[in-house]
Amino acid sequence: MTREAFPAPAHVRRPSSTGVFAREGTTLLEMLGYLVIMAVVLNVSAQALISCMRLSHYGSVVADRMGQAAEVEQAFRKAAGQADAGVNGVGAYKTGPGTLVLGRSTAETGVREFTVMGSLRSPESFSKLVLRDEGGELKAESVVTYPLAVRTIAFTYDSADPRNARLVSMDITTAAARKSSKTEAVRRVTEALRGMGAKTAAVEAPR
Repeated sequence: MTREAFPAPAHVRRPSSTGVFAREGTTLLEMLGYLVIMAVVLNVSAQALISCMRLSHYGSVVADRMGQAAEVEQAFRKAAGQADAGVNGVGAYKTGPGTLVLGRSTAETGVREFTVMGSLRSPESFSKLVLRDEGGELKAESVVTYPLAVRTIAFTYDSADPRNARLVSMDITTAAARKSSKTEAVRRVTEALRGMGAKTAAVEAPR
């Protein structure tokens, strides 16, 4: 039997002996390069994630501050809108730049009610205290301290005598949302009193 040699097909591609993938495995230097690249990618991804988390937290803090400020403004508008007039003071609370005392008298029961607002519990908080005059004795009906961090609170009137005022304004400075920021928000709210100065005598606080 004779053996005949068949030529190799021309279209068969022989493996190349050059190139990175022609070698079996990788060198230590290549492994170190891959690790460095992976470390850089992970570091960049971590920094981006931290930045996103900080922005999300900052946005939540700003939203909370806005909601708290709106709650304080609503409480101020409601108290001023229901008051007959301002009074010089009630009990230990005196009307001044940082404290507002409003009074109103209910015609149905004849009970006089006083609302005190300002930094009553601490300089960095805003509180509202409601007192009722029952037979010459003052009784606390409610007290609310709002979770808004404030720097300053100031009340102004359209009259030198708060008892004759028809408009009362509140300027409140809130703390910055970020501890590293020095920017403070100043909000001004103005509300008209329900009553006139002539009604002051009806809601004069007991001495």
